[in-house]
Amino acid sequence: MTEFRRGRAVGAWDIVEIHLATQPYLVGQAPTIADFSLAGYVYYSDETDIDRTAFPNINVSADRLAALPGWETSIRTDTRRLTVIAGPTDQARD
Repeated sequence: MTEFRRGRAVGAWDIVEIHLATQPYLVGQAPTIADFSLAGYVYYSDETDIDRTAFPNINVSADRLAALPGWETSIRTDTRRLTVIAGPTDQARD
């Protein structure tokens, strides 16, 4: 990741970190699509070289998402792979 992009990413994480200091989720008291959208960036932060220890509120938020029913077994079993759950006409695929 270039330093310019890394700087922008850290700046965005700073904003989210401050926001999550006052409420458990990005848009209030319950998870929304905003939280799930952020999850990909949070769980794959090692690819950006962002030091997650500098963002304790984001880490707590990630733990809250991981504690939701069904999250651990269907999505977070392997942080390198997302398992797609089969729909009515689909078959499960990795």
